[in-house]
Amino acid sequence: MRFPEAYWRAVLRRPDDDQPRLRLADWLDFDDPDRAEFIRLQCQLHWTSAHPELVGDLDNRERELLAQHELDWVGDLEQHVDYWVFQRGFVEEIALSFDSYFQHADAILAEHPIRELHLRGLRNRTPYLARAEEMLRYHSLDLSENLLRDQGVQVLARSPYLGNLRRLNLSSTGLGDDGLRALAESPHLGRLRELYLCDNRISQAGLSAFLNSPLRSRLAKISLRYNDLDAKSVGLLQESLGSAVWV
Repeated sequence: MRFPEAYWRAVLRRPDDDQPRLRLADWLDFDDPDRAEFIRLQCQLHWTSAHPELVGDLDNRERELLAQHELDWVGDLEQHVDYWVFQRGFVEEIALSFDSYFQHADAILAEHPIRELHLRGLRNRTPYLARAEEMLRYHSLDLSENLLRDQGVQVLARSPYLGNLRRLNLSSTGLGDDGLRALAESPHLGRLRELYLCDNRISQAGLSAFLNSPLRSRLAKISLRYNDLDAKSVGLLQESLGSAVWV
């Protein structure tokens, strides 16, 4: 179903704000009451998720509505992605191959307020992401299990279009000390709060650069499991970051 342009542009322009979504739900009350209910319900669930005692009936109704309408609401997106997740009434999270993303990103982003992106099969095409202005739409980027190596991570770290990321997953990407140093020194990751670097080649040299960078103080969570860190390095990391570090 196509939404009125003014309502939809407001949703895309203010993705963190529930009000444009709720105004769209009001417009949908007559033409698509189930979708209107679903938008309101998921907005409510978003804010009550920390209170399990308030979730029960809402959660059950959410599942009922998705069972009836999910494929209709997803539309053509089903053909291009591995999976999708609805948040606050709309698809906000998708996983897909780079080839599918490259071919269909414009259409997907015109139809869905995507905020979380999982990409596979990236290979040597990180320069494309680094130059893609639409990356500013995402607050979470998962490139795990793509063999980026340090060179690919350095390319990403220089991109101004990663400036809205809050979560970045680079686990199992072949990243080493030079890659971590590039992330630590990047002027474009000021909003990053979670960084996942499991199963890589990071050693004491890269860790030292990270611990002496502004990025260290901004992170609420960093995961460095299965790297080349000795007990002393792990101790320094835990002393500096406390419960924010996972090793």
